[in-house]
Amino acid sequence: MGDEYEGSANRETWTLNLWLNNDQGLYLHTLEIANAASADYTAFCEEHGWEPNDKSRAFRIGDDILQWVKDDDFPDHVIREVGSVWRVDQAAVGESWLEAITEGQE
Repeated sequence: MGDEYEGSANRETWTLNLWLNNDQGLYLHTLEIANAASADYTAFCEEHGWEPNDKSRAFRIGDDILQWVKDDDFPDHVIREVGSVWRVDQAAVGESWLEAITEGQE
């Protein structure tokens, strides 16, 4: 049996996404980060020699979100609840927010 938790890769990923989706300030800032990362993901792919597609786009979004989460300005109480930020599945976070911004454009 794996680390899956409530349909997420693990408890840390589920907890972080729960906070990012349910706190208005965190939600709006995460949406801003996801939109910015999505807008420049083609250049990011060229820089890394990757094919521009939804997988690389989600990776870029997840990378930017987790960089913010690891920043000193991110709320400590959320980090305490998440536990180990290093266990958060970056791809899953990116996929979740790619879906959110794609739905918002329809």
